Amino acid sequence: MFRDGREETVDGYRNDALADEAIEFVRKHSDEPTPFYLSLNFTAPHRPWPRDRHPPEVWDRYEGCAFESCPDLSKHQWQINNGVYSGEDRAEMARGYCTSLTAADIAIGRVLEAIDALGQSEDTLVIFTSDNGTRLGHGIHGKGNATYPQNMYDQAVKVPFILSMPGTIDPRFSDALIGHYDFCPTLLDFLGIEENVGDNLPERSFLPHIRGAPDGGHDEVAIFDEYGPVLKLRVGNSFCALATGPTNFLICKQIQMRCGT
Repeated sequence: MFRDGREETVDGYRNDALADEAIEFVRKHSDEPTPFYLSLNFTAPHRPWPRDRHPPEVWDRYEGCAFESCPDLSKHQWQINNGVYSGEDRAEMARGYCTSLTAADIAIGRVLEAIDALGQSEDTLVIFTSDNGTRLGHGIHGKGNATYPQNMYDQAVKVPFILSMPGTIDPRFSDALIGHYDFCPTLLDFLGIEENVGDNLPERSFLPHIRGAPDGGHDEVAIFDEYGPVLKLRVGNSFCALATGPTNFLICKQIQMRCGT
């Protein structure tokens, strides 16, 4: 780990060490008159997933789990050699992935409990998100670059986005069409900071929607993704993906979108 620009070795499980640092930070700054900002970034649930790299008490939770939601189908024709086929037990990989994800969930829970114990829950905006998804079955194991051409399946492209601030944000689900590029203007809007993020950028603040207003821009927004030779366009509940190169394909589909706020 790095502290104040200097590398140091910390004993223990990485998730726990990061959570400990976060809790100490919150305790240190909770009584200060100015707001604090904390970015807590776990490497989990990224690889490595072997048993000896994670807490045994969490690993044991998945003893005998069939992982029925991750069917062990034949390798997809686009799957590349990323260490899964055939040198890795796919059931053990799913167990390691779920173990690391659960361990991160436990660590995040500890931080939230510390914030609540300090009486700061209603004054703290908590945002949970990720930079990519992954697949653990259906013939593809890994994220978007687990195949060639890279894939744009929802499991790889869509990410969680959860916001929590008791008393300010009501728990609900949203089908608003938003992306990470909307995060910065939304946060600035939430904090009442009038700052231009940049010229000619596609972002928009979705703060009114967070506070309960209908998402008026859903039908006006188009999301364009580019990943290697693969292009994807999403408009409303429809998307179209195109790959060019040695393997050409075109996929167009209507989908039912659902994401959480």
